[in-house]
Amino acid sequence: MFRVGRRPAGKRVRQKLIQIREELFSRIHWDKEKLAKCLGKVIAGWLNFYAVSGTSKILEAFCFAVERYLLRALRRRSQFDHTKWTTVDGLAKCFWPKLYIHHPWPS
Repeated sequence: MFRVGRRPAGKRVRQKLIQIREELFSRIHWDKEKLAKCLGKVIAGWLNFYAVSGTSKILEAFCFAVERYLLRALRRRSQFDHTKWTTVDGLAKCFWPKLYIHHPWPS
């Protein structure tokens, strides 16, 4: 059966990820919680626009990339920092919105 699918343009996704990475590294010395809240607002805006039917894999990949950038930024704070994925996952669960389709197909 044929189904219309929608995907965000890869160019826009890459541009947004680059912008997020630059902002993270400019705010590298903020508190972990403050960084996570700031990223939560960015992800919420992204989900409000792109969370349509058929884009769940892309949304998961976007959030995973942002988590990776957050982990990298937290690890670059000092030579001896050993931030783990569990810390980043905990911050994401506390301060980021849940991934779900905001705009489903009409009935």
